[in-house]
Amino acid sequence: MKKVVLLFILIAFANYSLAGTGSAGAQFLQIGGGTRAQGMGSAYTAYANGLDAIFWNPAGLMSIPNNTHVGFSHLDYFAGMSYENFALSMPLMGGVLGLSGIALLSGEIEVTTVTDPEGTGEKYDANDYAVGLSYARNMTDKFAIGVTLKFVNQNLADASATGLAIDIGATYKTGLLKNLRFGFAILNFGPDL
Repeated sequence: MKKVVLLFILIAFANYSLAGTGSAGAQFLQIGGGTRAQGMGSAYTAYANGLDAIFWNPAGLMSIPNNTHVGFSHLDYFAGMSYENFALSMPLMGGVLGLSGIALLSGEIEVTTVTDPEGTGEKYDANDYAVGLSYARNMTDKFAIGVTLKFVNQNLADASATGLAIDIGATYKTGLLKNLRFGFAILNFGPDL
């Protein structure tokens, strides 16, 4: 019965997540958090551990020792933009609860027009935000699962869009070789913005 309910939920959620041709929102979510994952060319799904796992595979939160951890990062991005993220994790009910946030901030942009190519004196900004709540749990000593529910907001001048997205992930430690693991993650699964 549980398999039937899970299948029904996945099919129902898939109906809301199919994007039309040429439509994509919240592309800033593709910029992952953490320098280790970036240094590995984003090949981090199975290895995800520590606080950075909250951005790559929420099941990796189970690798965090049994106490509270907080992390922040800042990146000066191109064209005067900045990328900020934070993560918090704490043990809760046999698992790990996580809170995360991402912001891609444009700073002030000067309004230009055809008649005023040097600027009108007005300013606007284009900022993107996401806040996530995660929970991860070991199902066995080798298999862990995790889920993150995200609230996403994008702003451009006076226009904005909001939505929800979900991340689902799992890791399996094979016990073979030194550290052979398998992992999967479905990230930023949700409807169009």
